[in-house]
Formats: sequence, structure tokens, C-alpha cells
Amino acid sequence: MLAQAAHKPQTSLLCTPRGYINFSTVYIVWLCSAVFYHLPSLEQLGIDVRADVSMLIVVFISSAAVRRPSACASGHGVRKPPCKPRQHMST
Repeated sequence: MLAQAAHKPQTSLLCTPRGYINFSTVYIVWLCSAVFYHLPSLEQLGIDVRADVSMLIVVFISSAAVRRPSACASGHGVRKPPCKPRQHMST
């Protein structure tokens, strides 16, 4: 009994056993595609996304510019500690 449970294939929301279709996922994709197809364009709705996209690009690039050197410094600090760890005194 336990051996059968241990060998049972694990599935997630998007993974189904071979030969089966996850109809919930297909339905969600169909609904989203219908919404995006039938909605008017953002310009026709009066929504200007240029400023938002510009801000998103600036935040992404600046985050990457800050994250990369800090990740390298962190990795370097982990490999070569700057000082010896303190010895704890037993009381």
C-alpha cells in the first residue's frame, strides 16, 4: 500500500498525466483570450501607458544595476569572510 503511494506521479495545476487535458486551464486561457480580443485598444479607452512603461523600464534597469554588484559583493563575502568569526565564551 505504501509502495503504491510512493510511486504515484505528482501533478500540479498545469501538469496533467499524459493523455489528459486540464480543462480548467483551457477554460481560463479561452476566457482571457476572448477578453483581450474583444476589448478596444488602450488608446481608444483613453489610457496612456507610455509614462507607466517608461517608469517600469527605468525601475527595472536601475534595480538590475543595483542588484548585480550587490549580489557579486555578497557572493564574494560568503566565499571569503572579511574577518574571523568570534569565539563564544561558555559561562
